[in-house]
Amino acid sequence: MGKHIICSGCSFTRQEKRIGLDGDSTNFYMDDPSMWRWPHWIQKLYPKKMVYNIGNPTNGNNLIAVSTIHKVTELLNRGIKPKDIQVFIQWSEMTRESFYVSQDTLNFFGEKEIDLNHEKYHDACAHTSFFPNKNKNLNTYGHYILVAGSNSGNHLGSKFRKLVVNSVGKLQNLERATIKHYESILLIQNFLKQKKIDYLMFNYPRNFVYDNSNEKYNLTNNYNKKIPKHIFDFKYDNPYIDYFVENVDWDKIWFYKDKTTNIGGLIDFAIMNYDFDRDKNLFMEHKQEDIKEECKSGKDIVKFLSKTQNCVGHISSQMNKVFVEKILRKYLEN
Repeated sequence: MGKHIICSGCSFTRQEKRIGLDGDSTNFYMDDPSMWRWPHWIQKLYPKKMVYNIGNPTNGNNLIAVSTIHKVTELLNRGIKPKDIQVFIQWSEMTRESFYVSQDTLNFFGEKEIDLNHEKYHDACAHTSFFPNKNKNLNTYGHYILVAGSNSGNHLGSKFRKLVVNSVGKLQNLERATIKHYESILLIQNFLKQKKIDYLMFNYPRNFVYDNSNEKYNLTNNYNKKIPKHIFDFKYDNPYIDYFVENVDWDKIWFYKDKTTNIGGLIDFAIMNYDFDRDKNLFMEHKQEDIKEECKSGKDIVKFLSKTQNCVGHISSQMNKVFVEKILRKYLEN
C-alpha cells in the first residue's frame, strides 16, 4: 500500500490547471469541485496518503509516460523508497501525439517568447506541456506540443503551434496510433518494474482497437446504461503490431468488462454504474443546471439536454468518486 500516489493522464485526470504553468502536482486539491477527477477523490478519501496529480489536458500517451518517469525519478531522488510509491496511469486516446520542440526551433519560427496569459489570449497554453519547468524558464528550454487530431489546432493563437498540430494530425492513422500506444505502455511498464514500483493502468476510451470512436455512443443509451458492443481478441493480423501483445503485463491493466465489452474504460464504467438518485450528473459537460428539478430519471435528463450536446464527455466529479470507491479502493488498500 503506497504512501505516495502518482496519478498521470490527460484531462480525465486533471483539467483545470497545467503542470509547470499555473499548476503543480500538489495544488490540484484547490481545483473547482465540479472539475474533480479520480486523483482528487483519492486524496479526499485517503488523506494520509500524499497524492501527486500530473494529469494535463490533451496529453498524449507518450507524454503521460515520460512525465510519469520524471515524477517517479523526482521522488526517488528525494529518498522515497520504491515500496512507498504507487503509480496509477490513465491512458488517453491512442491517436493523440506529443513531441518536444527545443527553444532554438521556436526561436527560428519567430516564437522566442510565449505569452501564456489567459486573460490576454484565449487558449494561450492549449496544446502545450511544460511539466518539468516548475513555473519558470518557460522560454528557455522549449516545451512539448500536443496533438489531439487533424485540424485540432485551428483555435490556437500561435501560428507555429497551429501549423505543427494540424500538419502532424494529417499524418495520423490508427495503425501507427496503436503502435505508439503499445510503446508507451511498455516504456512505463518496464521502467516501473525495473524500479520495483507498484502500478495500475486503465483507459478512458476503448484503446487497442481500430474503431474506438466516441461516435458509437448514444446520449439516450448512456443514461439508460447501454454501451456499444465490442469483444476484442487482441489479434491485429499486422506483423508491425502483433508482437507487442505478448509483451504486455495484462494483469496490470484494468478494463471495464461485461457481456458487452472486454476493453472498457472510464466512460464505460461511468455509464454502467450511473445511478440517477445518487449521481445526477453522468458527464461534467452535462451541467447541473441542465438537469432540471422535474427530472426524475436518466430518461428525463435526455429530454432536457440540447440535441447538439455531446453524448459523452469527461465523467462527472461524482462518477470519479464512484470509480475510486468501487475500483481503485482495492488497489489502494492492498
